[in-house]
Amino acid sequence: MSFSLLRLPDLALEEILKNFRHKEILFLAQTSQRARRRISRLIKSQAFQIRAVDDSFSLFVQIFYEDREIFRIFTGAQEEQINWRFKTLFTDWYQENTWVCHWRRDFQELMNFLNELFRIKQVSFQICKEPSSSVLLFLDHITAMNLKIGKVEWSAFKRNQEMTEKFLMAFRGASYLEIKGFNSPSIRFNHFHLFRMDQLLIRDARWMTVENIIDLRNCKRVNLDFVELDTANMNQILWKLTKNPGEIQELRMTGDIKLRGLVKGLNNVRVEKGGRALIYWFTTDNGVQFSVTEDFITVVIKRDT
Repeated sequence: MSFSLLRLPDLALEEILKNFRHKEILFLAQTSQRARRRISRLIKSQAFQIRAVDDSFSLFVQIFYEDREIFRIFTGAQEEQINWRFKTLFTDWYQENTWVCHWRRDFQELMNFLNELFRIKQVSFQICKEPSSSVLLFLDHITAMNLKIGKVEWSAFKRNQEMTEKFLMAFRGASYLEIKGFNSPSIRFNHFHLFRMDQLLIRDARWMTVENIIDLRNCKRVNLDFVELDTANMNQILWKLTKNPGEIQELRMTGDIKLRGLVKGLNNVRVEKGGRALIYWFTTDNGVQFSVTEDFITVVIKRDT
């Protein structure tokens, strides 16, 4: 004898859904549009996070709940796989405790479906190759949905200048951006003043200019490797920070930089001994104090809190 869950009143159905596994909720929501609407209305907001991965073979989405991956969804599907009623999700295989499946339609529709059902907390990205235009479309849709972008791991710049600028603009709202990339003298980006990140890490920053680095002052923690600026350039960066430090908490730059010349000409400079190294202090025009230290070949500029 069959029994329709959807005939139950909201309070009873809500209690039953609390005992469902996430996979079961996902399956039930696909049985009809009515089921999808009722379930999305009854499920309470939970800490679900999305991670989009663009690797050498495909673009897929990982869904995490409480830091544990529970779903992995690929685009496309094989004909021999079993399709569900609306030809959206395809059962594929289990990978340890993760359910892996395929999605027939585009990722925009997938994100609408998942957000309606689980109320996504944030979306992160791992890009293992030069990013494709499909990732950019996905990013645009995430922005249109007003979803928070979390951590972005970007392995390589797009050689196309226009595409590189589009991706940097799209990621400007991320809380943490890591760019491994490659050094190319053709890279130009003049909108770093729009970045408001908690943390930014660029593994190869040889292409960055003085103006680029100054414009990052509204990011909280910035780490730039292989900076190719001389001491005079670095001194100019510090001088600009004295005028407007923004939100910067810590700026780390690796390169061939002489610490003594770095603070030359700054106001209210004092020197302290910190173990084997010297600590230089300077004060901004609005009274904020920063320390400047040297860690091997890395200069660390840190706000006094």
